[in-house]
Amino acid sequence: MLLGLMTGCGQAVGFSANSLSDEQRWVAGQGGLANNRAVEHEVQAICAGLTGSCINSPIRAEVIHSGDVAAWSWPDGHIYVTTGLVTHLSSPQIAAAMAHEMGHLINDHHVATVAGLTGKPNGTLGREAAADRTGCHVLLRHGIPAAEMITMLRIVARFQPCAVQANIARRITLLERRYVLRPPH
Repeated sequence: MLLGLMTGCGQAVGFSANSLSDEQRWVAGQGGLANNRAVEHEVQAICAGLTGSCINSPIRAEVIHSGDVAAWSWPDGHIYVTTGLVTHLSSPQIAAAMAHEMGHLINDHHVATVAGLTGKPNGTLGREAAADRTGCHVLLRHGIPAAEMITMLRIVARFQPCAVQANIARRITLLERRYVLRPPH
């Protein structure tokens, strides 16, 4: 998971500090939910466009107020993207980030922890590479080229520490071999 320095530390509206769930405390610690209806609407529309036929459980996309370029999924079906991610990516690339997170939800439905777009520094590629591949299938099913996943990862990597950049570069190589360099069937 990306453990960067986040700006702000708001409290979820309508909850006392003692009644917050772990997820709500986590969101607050990441910068709290963004209060930008246009960005929220864009992200939720992208999510709705991807979830139709490939995921049986409800998925909800929300935007966290943070300049970090990051995304996460929670086992309850929440996908969080940061305002920094939305700022630096086009709509198809935001779809790719969300498809990667959906890949975690599809592949790791039994996992009880948060999963992040960038993975762990110096971690194994297994879960992240699998989420990339599943995310590419989600994109392709909805008419978005798998190359958007590669482009998104290249952009996200520029904003990460060196150890994370190296892992993302290895994931990109795997995707290029699978989707770009492979001749059509």
